[in-house]
Amino acid sequence: MSSLHNGNYWLNLKLNFLNTFILYRLFVSIFFLWSIQATAQLKRFEFSQSKMGSPFYLIFYTTDTAQAAQQATKTFLFVDSMFNIFSDYIDSSEINRLSVRAGSIE
Repeated sequence: MSSLHNGNYWLNLKLNFLNTFILYRLFVSIFFLWSIQATAQLKRFEFSQSKMGSPFYLIFYTTDTAQAAQQATKTFLFVDSMFNIFSDYIDSSEINRLSVRAGSIE
């Protein structure tokens, strides 16, 4: 069996992509909040939700409570969208639809 058909290879590939993409988006969000409020006294805001079967924590430093909550909401929605694309547990996910079509000629 070739490595391309190995389920672990594809699982690792999609998890690496997902982790990289999520970390990138979190970095951009945090940098955005930091750059706007660089001179003001920053407060720490923590948010957590259950995502992908695990606790998912976000920490923002900003002066604006509403902005921190808005960024947390956007980030959690982004994580949900990535889960809907890459989840093996959702039959209608993009990765499962792609897997079903793998090897077939359309």
